[in-house]
Amino acid sequence: MTKPEKTKKHSPKGQLWLRDVDRKKFIKWKETTSSHKPYESFIRTQSTHSLGRKHQLFCKKQNRLVTLLSDGELLAYKHLIWTQNVFSVEEQYALNPVETFNIAKQLDIVHPYDFKKAIHHVMTTDFLVTSFNDDGELYRTAYSYKPVFDGKKTSRTYKKLQIEQAFWARKKIPYRVITRCDFGLNEEKDSKAWLASLLFCEIHYDSAIDENALQLFTHNLIMQHQLEPWSPLRNILKSLSNKYRYTQIEAEIFFKNAVLKGFLKIQRAKRIRLNEALNLDLVGGSECFI
Repeated sequence: MTKPEKTKKHSPKGQLWLRDVDRKKFIKWKETTSSHKPYESFIRTQSTHSLGRKHQLFCKKQNRLVTLLSDGELLAYKHLIWTQNVFSVEEQYALNPVETFNIAKQLDIVHPYDFKKAIHHVMTTDFLVTSFNDDGELYRTAYSYKPVFDGKKTSRTYKKLQIEQAFWARKKIPYRVITRCDFGLNEEKDSKAWLASLLFCEIHYDSAIDENALQLFTHNLIMQHQLEPWSPLRNILKSLSNKYRYTQIEAEIFFKNAVLKGFLKIQRAKRIRLNEALNLDLVGGSECFI
């Protein structure tokens, strides 16, 4: 009986070893990204063996399928895409493997590598975000998301992030690691509450709603909330319907879009429920990290 041939071992720092299928996949992805076709994540949910719960969902704002590799990435994506000045979010953005390998050599870091198969991996950054500045000009920022992160620890993850940071620095694109604390969320339960609120509001997202109408609705809702701060949200919306001739469903749609589009600030650690009092954030959480 012939013994199976062993995988030939290479030095992970000596030369870039990519599978042909990965090389072709990157070239095809790059061509698609450079075209006018809708963006597609480099990593597909079925092509990764990570232990985290993966998500593939339709984004109403970007009008395309989105691929996310964990519950944490889902939270980060939802928060980023609904941040007021954000135009688009590209998830699992592939980095040129030749460039990242050269950076790893310069930093004397082992590029992400499968030691059993003796091959390197194509690296990705979690999110590449395109936003508007105060002058209406577009700019891009790259983000890696970690629920919690200690930048002082020199772990394998930290070294990988160093490669990403150097890659984006060469492109003159700002890069940083964000955590749930950047979203004003201190605990896991806070993250679940904010995600649930965003998902609740997304049901009635409408890009065609006039912003002036939303601003007026928001003002009226805040005034009504001051009159009955302990009333369930459903009752406040009913009061607005009676005063300003909205239907009940129109009031609910306006409310949800006011939250999504940043006109109405709520306390993120409290989940929105129609049968409970609304927890407004009258101070307003900042999005200065974008």
